[in-house]
Amino acid sequence: MDIKNLINRLFKYRNMSLFLFGLLVIVTITVIPKNMVPNLSINDKMQHIIAFACWTLLVSIKPKRLFTYLCILILLIGGGVELAQSLFHRQAEWSDMIANCIGVLIVYIPVFLLKLIFERTRY
Repeated sequence: MDIKNLINRLFKYRNMSLFLFGLLVIVTITVIPKNMVPNLSINDKMQHIIAFACWTLLVSIKPKRLFTYLCILILLIGGGVELAQSLFHRQAEWSDMIANCIGVLIVYIPVFLLKLIFERTRY
C-alpha cells in the first residue's frame, strides 16, 4: 500500500486517526520520566480524567456501536498503560485506572444517550 492510499484511508476514517492520535499522546505521556512531564497545577487524578475524557471525545463522532467498542478499547489500553508504567520508572496505581474510567464515562454516557435519542427521533 502506498502512502497516498494510507492517508486517504485515515481521512476516510478520521475518527480512527483521532483514536491513534489519542493513543500516541497517552503513551508518550506515560513513557517519559515523571520529572520531564510539565507540572500542571491540577491534581494527578484530574489529569487522568481530563486526558481520557478528551481521548473519548475524539472518537465520539463514530456510530454508536463502534463508539462503544472504541471506549472499551480505550479502557483496556488505559489499564495496560497503568500496568506498563513500572517498566518506565513510574508507579502504577489503581486510583489512576479509576480516574481513567471516570474520564471515559464522563463523555461516553451523555454521548451514547444523545446518539440513542437522535437515532430514535430520526425514524
